[in-house]
Amino acid sequence: MRSHGADVSAILLQTPRLYLRRLSTADLEDFQHYRTNPTLARYQGWSVTDDAAALEFLREHQHIELFQPGSWHQLGIADADMRLIGDIGVHLDATGRTIELGVTLSHDHHGRGLASEALGALIGWLWETTAADVIEGITDARNKPSARLLERLGMTLETTEESTCDGKVIHELTFRLRRPVA
Repeated sequence: MRSHGADVSAILLQTPRLYLRRLSTADLEDFQHYRTNPTLARYQGWSVTDDAAALEFLREHQHIELFQPGSWHQLGIADADMRLIGDIGVHLDATGRTIELGVTLSHDHHGRGLASEALGALIGWLWETTAADVIEGITDARNKPSARLLERLGMTLETTEESTCDGKVIHELTFRLRRPVA
């Protein structure tokens, strides 16, 4: 395993093909590779940023305390060589009972089931480590691959709401997964 500058102690989860880990300032080049792609950014809640802002973001998320009510944080998705290929946003609401997830994966890695693998592992871990009752994903209705991903994860479409993004009316789909009954 080559580390590409990532701290191996930052690994949170391992799947057959991936590592979920903390982001690192050493990830800047890989992070900007996919985060500056306008095609990927069009359905996201974040905007493309310059290297200085991206470096500050990585620095902030490198040591952030995970799963604090009311907070967002990003976890890196890394390949077998620990190279960053995407990230997952995790938001625990103020009550600690609902978690929202959002994922961005480099175009170079689409179509291989990697987002499903990463999110599936993370969802299992979240059920084990938090008191949340619901995990949800919200996507723009035009983002069909994202909606299919959420359905593959076992989430159910529960609401469709009108929203505004960049001055345009869009429809947001909210998918939810409830904690399994033991």
